[in-house]
Amino acid sequence: MKADRTLSISSVATSSTYVEQVIDTIGYGRFQYWLLLLCSVGYFAVCAELLVVVFIQSELMKEFNLTPTRYAIFPFLTSLLSMISSTAFGYLSDRFGRKWPFVITLLISAVAGIASAFAWSFWSVVLFRCIVAIGLGGLSSLDYLIYVEFTPESRRGLYSTVVFVGGCLGVLYLAGVNLCDLSFSGIPQWRVLLILAAAPLLPAGLLRWYFRCETPRYLMARRKVSEAHTVLLHMADENQCERGTVPDLDEFTARTEEEFSNGKSGISDTDQLGFLEALRDIYNGEEFLRVTLPLCFIWLLQATAYWGLTLFLPGFLVESGLDANFTIFLMVLCELPGAATIAFMLKKLSMS
Repeated sequence: MKADRTLSISSVATSSTYVEQVIDTIGYGRFQYWLLLLCSVGYFAVCAELLVVVFIQSELMKEFNLTPTRYAIFPFLTSLLSMISSTAFGYLSDRFGRKWPFVITLLISAVAGIASAFAWSFWSVVLFRCIVAIGLGGLSSLDYLIYVEFTPESRRGLYSTVVFVGGCLGVLYLAGVNLCDLSFSGIPQWRVLLILAAAPLLPAGLLRWYFRCETPRYLMARRKVSEAHTVLLHMADENQCERGTVPDLDEFTARTEEEFSNGKSGISDTDQLGFLEALRDIYNGEEFLRVTLPLCFIWLLQATAYWGLTLFLPGFLVESGLDANFTIFLMVLCELPGAATIAFMLKKLSMS
């Protein structure tokens, strides 16, 4: 393991930026494992919160005497706000940093998620769940981003599947809990389920509060070279790297300034970009037409199929005479072998 960490920076692929080369040299160790835990636990909670609307659907419609059309307003509004907030928090994280949104989005979802269990009407449920969706939108865009920016390039694909597995376990946790009779003292099951869905967000938020480490990539985008160097030294110390793995500040500054002056840093300066300008910066050029646009189209089709089936599946299963809760539990359980297969394939591809 130490041999990997002591590779010279010049041996790292020259297509990477200098900061990424330093991160590759630091290697994968205790720092990244701790971050992997934080992101996986966070994504565990995110997926549990996202899918809870599926499990409370029938009871919520019954308690508030809702028609299917009226209930559809609920997932429509929450999905819309989640989409908007993911874009907004992505922009804010570029302007003000990743570390605070990494914590705040989780706490927003936790507080609003627990509050939704005490809702007094259908519209109050919608209100609280919309606030939850704002936090979840930010989380869904930040968890993978932060993890990737701290991780050596060769390990990103494989270990990102671990974050995905955390999400699968979150849904499995909620589906398993929903198999039990949770109602007691006249309290409906859906209210208890909302509390249990939000509960993992609180410890995850507290753990992240003590992390609060800004990514070197963001710091370099803001020309905070000294702070980026300090973070890299902290990463090397956590990973127990040999002395000299991270160059001294003078050498680091000289190399990064050279990249900036040559326009080879691979990092855009977002200080002067407004929201619309930032969007144009992303959705522009050859890469947009060749990669971004096709991926957006594929993701749209995938999300439409997934959420369309997920939201309306419980009603279909009940009408078919099946136990909706147990069937969904088995379906979620089947995601784990799929995730393991993808992890195995990514590992093989990275070795080839």
